[in-house]
Amino acid sequence: MLFVIKLLEQELDNEQHPNDTSLLAPLAEQPMLMAMAGGIGASVGNTGSINFDRDLIHRMKMQDLVVMCLLMFVYFATLSFSGCLAHRQAANRSRVKFYADPRMYINTADQGGEEAFLEAFNQQPKQVQLRVTGYLPVANNFPGSFFWRDGLYAVAFSFALDLTPWVVRGSPDEPSDTDEEESGEVGVVPEDFKKLQKYLANDTNDLSIVQMQKHIQWKCWDELAMNIKHQIRQSGFEGVLNIDRTEMEEMCVYKNTQWANFMHGKALKVLLALSVVGWVFYVPYMWIRCTYMPVRCSHYINISIGDYWQYIAEGLSANGFLAGEAPQMLFPAQLHQESSEEPQSD
Repeated sequence: MLFVIKLLEQELDNEQHPNDTSLLAPLAEQPMLMAMAGGIGASVGNTGSINFDRDLIHRMKMQDLVVMCLLMFVYFATLSFSGCLAHRQAANRSRVKFYADPRMYINTADQGGEEAFLEAFNQQPKQVQLRVTGYLPVANNFPGSFFWRDGLYAVAFSFALDLTPWVVRGSPDEPSDTDEEESGEVGVVPEDFKKLQKYLANDTNDLSIVQMQKHIQWKCWDELAMNIKHQIRQSGFEGVLNIDRTEMEEMCVYKNTQWANFMHGKALKVLLALSVVGWVFYVPYMWIRCTYMPVRCSHYINISIGDYWQYIAEGLSANGFLAGEAPQMLFPAQLHQESSEEPQSD
């Protein structure tokens, strides 16, 4: 053992005397390579030589650094390979050129013309509702209560009435014929229609998005809201009523290209999360490249207030809306009010 230590000390001394000839002389001229390739023995610090211990510690640090670099290289190489596979899978042979957000819609267009585009994406909104919510004042620490105006309230009832069957394209001030209603151009603002034509003809940005903003109008619906409030209050409800309706639906339309599908896909986002630093480049890139072009479309509810009142008048009650003879579900606030009124009636 002492012989080996002396031999290594002699090799270290040879670094200071380049004229000396030795088997380790080529390696001694490259200390970094010597630190990465040289051994460190079973233990460090018990050799009896300060210079030799210092050299072993230097080798250990250098080798740890090399191992970490190799691991990082393998890790990012694996992520890059997975990204290439995800990019390859994003390609498809479908004829579809544009598609709406698949999480909410199934609309697609297989042609790039404005007529086919509007026929596919300027359809009637799918979820047009008239929402009615009743609130009752409650005591402190009541489950589900919230502070509003001058006290604590809780939801007494909440229901939504579907208006979708009566929604048509166009404006109520300019009713269109039956043949014109079948055209996708009905209801589109003329300025936005021209912009859409230029977009479909000249746009080359795969990450651009078309926003179909479908505005929904209903003449004199405020009178209907007042009638609903009056009917529910006459039935015995003494709380606060809030009535609103769907006024706009927004549909995002994407291009069906390989690069767009890859950048919007879930696989890339998972890889970016695993890379930790990938979001630093992804977010600014998407913020710059994802451009939005709004297209305003007009729709209206084609039923009068009087005709619609006939459908809902019998179902309105102090507990909300009762459809037929179905059992009515009561909210905790309603049960609390009924329990507090029982002693008073006795």
